[in-house]
Amino acid sequence: MKGITHKLLPAVLLLILFAVCWKLYTQREANGGKEKNQDQIPVPVEVGDIRRGSIEEIRVFSGSVEPAAALTLSSKVSGRVLNVFADISDPVKRDQILVELEPEEFAQQLARAEAEQAVAEAQLQEAENRLKIAKRERERMQQLRERGISSAAAEDSAESEFLIRSAALAVAKANLTAAESAVDTAKLQLGETRIRARWREGHDHRFISARSVEEGDTVSPGQHLLTLVEIQPVLAVIDVPEKDYGRLSVGQAVNLTTDAWPGKTFAATIQRISPVFREESRQARVEIKADNPDLSLKPGMFIRAAIVLDHVDDAILVPQNALSRRGNETGLFTVDSQKSVAHWQKVVPGIRDGKWVQIVEPEITGPVVTLGQQLIDEGSALRLPDTPE
Repeated sequence: MKGITHKLLPAVLLLILFAVCWKLYTQREANGGKEKNQDQIPVPVEVGDIRRGSIEEIRVFSGSVEPAAALTLSSKVSGRVLNVFADISDPVKRDQILVELEPEEFAQQLARAEAEQAVAEAQLQEAENRLKIAKRERERMQQLRERGISSAAAEDSAESEFLIRSAALAVAKANLTAAESAVDTAKLQLGETRIRARWREGHDHRFISARSVEEGDTVSPGQHLLTLVEIQPVLAVIDVPEKDYGRLSVGQAVNLTTDAWPGKTFAATIQRISPVFREESRQARVEIKADNPDLSLKPGMFIRAAIVLDHVDDAILVPQNALSRRGNETGLFTVDSQKSVAHWQKVVPGIRDGKWVQIVEPEITGPVVTLGQQLIDEGSALRLPDTPE
């Protein structure tokens, strides 16, 4: 008897399960076959609104500050340093004397050259006088020869003396020219003992960024002494990859920021774009000019350059979090607010600004799901915010 009971137990359980399923089926049919989504558990999601407005695509590049111009002063003559009139960080103005060499040796050279010039001038005067005498003698001999009083030999001798004196005058003139050149050179060398801050373009004031000379040093021609930099304005230099290169142009506006001055923005414009890319990085150098009236930006500072690459005035905008992927499609879920149902919509996104995304096509309306997309699909029932459970 006990064995029979064990054999009938599975059959009894099967009959009970069948009866339960039949009852559920008949109840569903009795309710008129309501829609399937009424039996679904609504998925809680967050939603956001679609809006129309302007949007900008901004790219931020990192770089560093460089001086707008740099000038290295060097000596053009050899000598001993007598004075250095400026030091690192000092402002200097155009044509200011910064270094002075001992001038005595060059002053002596100038005095010697001026004396040689005086001798050359006297020799020139003597040569001119001798030529005048030789010229008059030649003319006298020609007249006597015409009258038959003088011989041909005397006339030839006078002509030879005239030619000699003409050549001597030419030599005296050349010697004077050489002496004058020596004086000019000596004056120039004497002037070079005072090394000035000379530049042609840019602001009238610069700053000393490096000093490599001290009083008492002996310097030689070409030796670097001081470096001057112009930091009003300054250059912000960035490296741009190929994908963004074609979207930049000279004169384009840039906003600069730096860690040294948090919360402060410096207006700037693109001044130069390199026509070549560096092979090792495949990036091009871009120079950005920034006014620096309070000298806040210093060469060597790290900067971030924000550049607007694109702008749309009237765009359909959705929150960035609304976009998702389904297979190979990019899209979003719009919400049927009356039925609390999600609908998948394939879209073509455009400009992104980190918070909003432009929808290029199609035209869409209504709220969009911004959180919970991974839990829903086309036609999924939703529990919207502020909706009772």
